[in-house]
Amino acid sequence: MHRTIALAVLLAAATPASNDAHSQGSGIFDAEWAKVQSRMSAEQHTKCDRQNPMRRTECYASVRRGYVSQGIVPGTNEYAVRRYGALSPQELNQQIIRLNRTYGLARHVHIGEPASPGEVSHEMIEADINAIRQLIRARGGLPS
Repeated sequence: MHRTIALAVLLAAATPASNDAHSQGSGIFDAEWAKVQSRMSAEQHTKCDRQNPMRRTECYASVRRGYVSQGIVPGTNEYAVRRYGALSPQELNQQIIRLNRTYGLARHVHIGEPASPGEVSHEMIEADINAIRQLIRARGGLPS
């Protein structure tokens, strides 16, 4: 059993990059999230870098809030609503099952430890799962 899991992880790590989320050894990477991060970072530097440190920090947060409000930052309620909002409770439950399969491959990213571009962290997946559970509850739960 452990050999099968180890082999699956090694195969996933060796899989070439694609546009979908995929594993690369020490994390989960999503090409779309990498593009969003790149745009967000460029906007933050353009708008914020010439400000004093206190205002720069608020400016960076403000730019990020704009991206969050568009529903394009994984691990946020806005992202879950945009990506999963039209699904039925049964389909939402299937998304939770799918995310749970990737959960163990994602890396924990701690404060002060930068994530790689496009990396979807353990915490982001956990937040997505919780947001999907809220969507299921808002629709009256799963049928018996």
